[in-house]
Amino acid sequence: MFDMPTQPNAGDAAPAGEPVPPLTAGRPCAACGLLPLCFPHGHGVPEPIGIRHQQVRKGDSLFRQGDPFVHVQAVRTGYFKTVIADRLGTEQVIGFHLPGDLLGLDGMLHGRHGCDAIALEDSEVCVASYFDAGEMCRLSPQVQEGFWRSFALVLTNHERRALLLGQGVQAQQRLAMFLEDWARRLRNAGLPHEEIVLPMSRQEIGSLLGLALETVSRCFAKLESRGALEVRQRSIRIVDPKLLASAGLWPQDEE
Repeated sequence: MFDMPTQPNAGDAAPAGEPVPPLTAGRPCAACGLLPLCFPHGHGVPEPIGIRHQQVRKGDSLFRQGDPFVHVQAVRTGYFKTVIADRLGTEQVIGFHLPGDLLGLDGMLHGRHGCDAIALEDSEVCVASYFDAGEMCRLSPQVQEGFWRSFALVLTNHERRALLLGQGVQAQQRLAMFLEDWARRLRNAGLPHEEIVLPMSRQEIGSLLGLALETVSRCFAKLESRGALEVRQRSIRIVDPKLLASAGLWPQDEE
């Protein structure tokens, strides 16, 4: 499947948290990237691997850039942002993550994490040993296929985010595409998606989209004035999805 890490040393710290009790495969578990490991199916599949819960307080890091990559994690409750920092400590948001999303897969390449994962609110993650996950995939083609699908979803989300930064994409269109994509991801995870309470700040949205805070605020106001959104601080309701989708066609002088 992929290059496996060596068996963790006996002295390696285990993830904090309580063991996960038996679960029914319902949402948010049904949309979780670790589902193939928790609920393997098919002929001759091995027993589920050990999964643990770990709580992360708002503002705390699940892992930091440079930390060893030994676990695969999925958001169970709450939301996270992933950020990278330059030598001066300036942070750049590279993604937002909701329940069901896998975290930390960037560490597979060099064995260390390339970014920080920071909780946007009090959150909880499911943690699995990367070594055990790889062994389970090696023993079961069905589990391997399910895990590959989870990886493919991560890549698809990265590709969608890359579209937001495309050349010629107006600021209001970037914000509209971000809100459309966030609502779609919430819907796919079985979470409320018509009236959204954004867990991230406008400054963090601007960091992801390459826009100044003032530009983000102006774009929210424009989308609301045109009737695409209703905005009450962080509470967003998409009033007219078709109008929101057409934001890139609005005259540039109306931004």
